[in-house]
Amino acid sequence: MGLIPRVPLPVDLDFARTRRAIGWPGWLLLAAGLVVSGVELADYRAARADLDERDAIVARLRQELRRPPPQTAAADPVGADEAKAALGVAAHLNADWGRMFAGVAAAQSDAAAWVSLDGDVARSSLRIVGDARTLAAVFDFVAALDSADGIDDARLSSYEWTRVGPTDVVRFNANATWSAGR
Repeated sequence: MGLIPRVPLPVDLDFARTRRAIGWPGWLLLAAGLVVSGVELADYRAARADLDERDAIVARLRQELRRPPPQTAAADPVGADEAKAALGVAAHLNADWGRMFAGVAAAQSDAAAWVSLDGDVARSSLRIVGDARTLAAVFDFVAALDSADGIDDARLSSYEWTRVGPTDVVRFNANATWSAGR
């Protein structure tokens, strides 16, 4: 036995954990995060530049609206022929197109549909080319067209059986009088 019979072993009282070395997956994640951050920063700057440009355009347009309109020189008076042509175009543009389209759309069904539509305001005429599954559907379409608001005197002018893909259809032409709201 020795001089000191039971000497206790040295006690390790270091409670702090030792730092572990950073591995390659950690460095890889850090690099990926930095790349993504850089891309997002570039996108942010591009979006911010676009927004600033749009703000400048809006400010310029507002400034132009505040300016008084430039004085125009007196235009030459319009001749009678030019006035008549301009009034004809205005009457054509002011026609009640919406009511006519609503009437044609109301006449359309699953069995018959229009393919082409030609409305002439000057002649108050309406020409419709359409396709239908049966001849009865054509007659129903023309009858519905005749009863539509703003469309009068609808008549079937011609029809023929044609093949569209694997099915046979009736291609028809119908004429009507259109009250263009004048």
